[in-house]
Amino acid sequence: MKITCPICKWPLYLPEQPQEGEEIGCRHCHSSFAMTHTHVVESWAVTTQHQIPSAYLAILSIREGKTHRVQLDRDIPPGLNCIALTPLHGLGKHQPILLLDLQTAGVYPLTHPRRLSRRYQLQGALLIAAIAAGIGMELNLPQNVTTGAGITSSLAGAYGIARFNHGRERDPKRRTQLLRSQSLLKQSHQLGERVRELERELSQSQTLSQQLQELSSRPTVVGQSKETILQRGHKVIEGKNAVLQRLIDCCRNSKDLIDVELMAAQLSEQLPDGIDQQLLAYQSEIEKLEEEYEGMLLTTV
Repeated sequence: MKITCPICKWPLYLPEQPQEGEEIGCRHCHSSFAMTHTHVVESWAVTTQHQIPSAYLAILSIREGKTHRVQLDRDIPPGLNCIALTPLHGLGKHQPILLLDLQTAGVYPLTHPRRLSRRYQLQGALLIAAIAAGIGMELNLPQNVTTGAGITSSLAGAYGIARFNHGRERDPKRRTQLLRSQSLLKQSHQLGERVRELERELSQSQTLSQQLQELSSRPTVVGQSKETILQRGHKVIEGKNAVLQRLIDCCRNSKDLIDVELMAAQLSEQLPDGIDQQLLAYQSEIEKLEEEYEGMLLTTV
C-alpha cells in the first residue's frame, strides 16, 4: 500500500496487513512511525454561524481503552476501524498524525503538533536573528558582522527547529533496517501493480483469442485465405498469452517471496538477508520475459 509521508510528502509504503506496533521509516526525511490499530468512537463538525464546517473533530480509541481527541481536515465516519501512524521521535511523538482506512485506502491527516509548530518556525527564526542583531549592536560590532550573525543565527535556529520537529531516526542500525524494509515494500507494491496490469491485458487478449477461434470455425466465413488468417491470428495471440502468463507468474512469485520474508521479519525483528540473490534471479527472468513479450506485441499476423 502506498501513501505519502505525513512529514515530507515523500512516497511511503505500508505492508498490506499491518501488524500492531509495526514500525516503518521514510526513505527521504528518515522519520519513523509506528502503526497502531485505531477505532473512531465519535466524530463531528464544528460549524460557523453560517453553518459552514470550520473544523472536524473526532474521538479515537487507540490502545488499552485510552481515547484521544483529534482535529482533522475532513469528516471521518464514526465506527471506522483504521490504522494510526504515530511518530516515534521528535515533537508530538506517540501522538497520531495520520489515519488510514485499510478497506478504502482513505487517508485522514490530523492536525498534529508538528503541523501547528510550522506556523511559528519563521517567527522563531526572526526572533533569533533580532536577538543576535541586538547583541551585535550592544557590543558595537560593525553592521556587516551584525547582519551576518543575525542571518546565520536565524538559519541555524530554523534548521534546529525543523530537525527537532522531524524527529529523524538516529539509531544507524534501526534506520538501515527501516530503509531496507521500505525498499522491499516498494518492490512488492510495484510488482503487485504490474501483476494487476498484466492480468487485465491477459483477460483482454484471451477474449480476443476466443473471438478469433469462433470466427474461424463459422461456416459463414468465405474463402480459405480469410480462414487461414484467422487461424494464424489465433495462434499468434495464444503464443503471446503463454508468455504473458509466465511473466505474471514470475512477478507474483517475486512479490510473494518479499511478502513472506517481511512477515517473518516482523516475528524475528530482523530483516531477511538471504533473499537478494533470489530477487535478482526473479528480476533477470522478469526482464527477459518483458522483452520477449514486448517483441511479440510487434508481431503481425
